[in-house]
Amino acid sequence: MRLLLFLIVACGGAKHTSSPVGNRAAPPPKPACTDERIADITRHLEQHHHWNTTRPLSVRCTPGRFPTPGFFIDVDDGTRIHHGVLADDCKTELVPFDSAESLPTSLSVVDCATDDLDGDGIDEIIESWRLIAPGYRGSDNWLEIRRIDAKRFTQIRGPHTNVFHPELGSCAADVKIAGRTIVIVVVDEAGLPPSDCLPAGTHAFALGEKRLFELR
Repeated sequence: MRLLLFLIVACGGAKHTSSPVGNRAAPPPKPACTDERIADITRHLEQHHHWNTTRPLSVRCTPGRFPTPGFFIDVDDGTRIHHGVLADDCKTELVPFDSAESLPTSLSVVDCATDDLDGDGIDEIIESWRLIAPGYRGSDNWLEIRRIDAKRFTQIRGPHTNVFHPELGSCAADVKIAGRTIVIVVVDEAGLPPSDCLPAGTHAFALGEKRLFELR
């Protein structure tokens, strides 16, 4: 599944009618997750978090605005997955690291992006999760939104995207983020699509207070 990000910069004018119309200040750019940045982040985590130190940390970095530029980080210490947000200096914790239960090998996050879906100035984290059934009796991809609230994460389950059941059929979708809208285009169906599949065509979703809802 592809996550294609489109940034729409809003423009507006001053309220006084005699003033010229001008662009609003652009948001600060998202930093880059370079190899050097990831190395700095890994060193910081090794020094300040005493997780499972018998194995090297595996660090994944996704840039965003929280609201200052920074990085959403997920860390696999060999036994558990930890999530947090670091500022652009790779040290200041904008969201302290939490600890999640270890994920089974059949469950993984295959893609991650950030965008401000609710317009509050703080990016949400948009993750694509994948579950493979035992014995590869099928697979299931869906979206999850990780929202930052009072320096903590809350998760919102999103719609299914790619689903495959060998006894039934399958569906496959492309995902795009356009402004505050997540657009899912179901581009391929085979056999009898499983019930978790969205109908063929284009579906647009917006983020509400506690759930993603489809725009009609």
